[in-house]
Amino acid sequence: MEENNISICYSFVDNSHSMDAFVFTNCQWEVAKLIQELAESLDVKIKIEVSSIEEGSVIQKIKLLFNSETKTVGASIILSALTACLITPLGELLTKDSELEELNKENIEADINLKKAQTKKIETEIRILEVEEKKLNEQKDEVVKVIDSIKDKVDTNTKVIKRISNFYESASKEPKITSITINNNINQHIIKRDDFEKHILISDNLEPKIIEDAVIEIVSPVLKKGSYKWRGIYNGEQISFYMKSNEFKTKVQVGDIVFKNGDCIKGELEIERKIDNSGEIKIISYSINQVDEYITNGSAIATDEGLKNRRKKQANMAQLDLFSNFSTQEASYSILFCHV
Repeated sequence: MEENNISICYSFVDNSHSMDAFVFTNCQWEVAKLIQELAESLDVKIKIEVSSIEEGSVIQKIKLLFNSETKTVGASIILSALTACLITPLGELLTKDSELEELNKENIEADINLKKAQTKKIETEIRILEVEEKKLNEQKDEVVKVIDSIKDKVDTNTKVIKRISNFYESASKEPKITSITINNNINQHIIKRDDFEKHILISDNLEPKIIEDAVIEIVSPVLKKGSYKWRGIYNGEQISFYMKSNEFKTKVQVGDIVFKNGDCIKGELEIERKIDNSGEIKIISYSINQVDEYITNGSAIATDEGLKNRRKKQANMAQLDLFSNFSTQEASYSILFCHV
């Protein structure tokens, strides 16, 4: 198997060569899981091994072993993506387009330069090396294509983001650590302790997901006043949800609206989510913010708030159309005036 290394050096304020065992174990666990998540996201098969710990503060070398099915470009992508994830603040990781591309280009360029140096030493191997260089250039082109999809995969992979956060959160628990050095044999990056917080998630809560015109089949409405959850079926799954439309809730409680088997409601559904410690997205709660329609016997009946919401949307659309027409007329007048 092909071998590629990356080392992580923990520097200490007292120049010692030891650190808290639990912090070290947790940090190594998070790095290993981060590598695993990146490999799965990029569809690269690898085996992860660790070398013996070295002195010089504490240095841990991690070996990434790539099998014969994995292209050399896969190794470059994993090493570069891992380095970028560990050195880039989370806020920038979600906006920086070229970070991974630049790191991968450096890896491929280094390979190409090495091959060029060998052609000068052994004339008889020039043709062979030129062929290899051509392959490396082809791999470089492949990297550029793959990189376009890497950022989206990393940005949307909550497991990757959480693993980065867990790593730095664990490291921050060791007061002796002053900095962490990431070395992938081509580049070396130092992350100072004061910057650890830039790599740690402030909150595990995600932005609520809002779904308009969500249809929920009602299984069990709440007839009693209080903060009780309704039960229904959404997208084929049973859910419990809060009814936040006081208007609709009141009509159900006083008997103006009576549900029968198979009746549904249609409205705005809010889903609150958070990331657990392994990076999985977990749903905290469901809420119906407003009910636009309730459906009984196959007929949709608009609610008062539904009608208000519809009129508001129509007014907004009309205003946009009016503004668009006004802008077009203004542009026409300007053109006419210029000709005059």
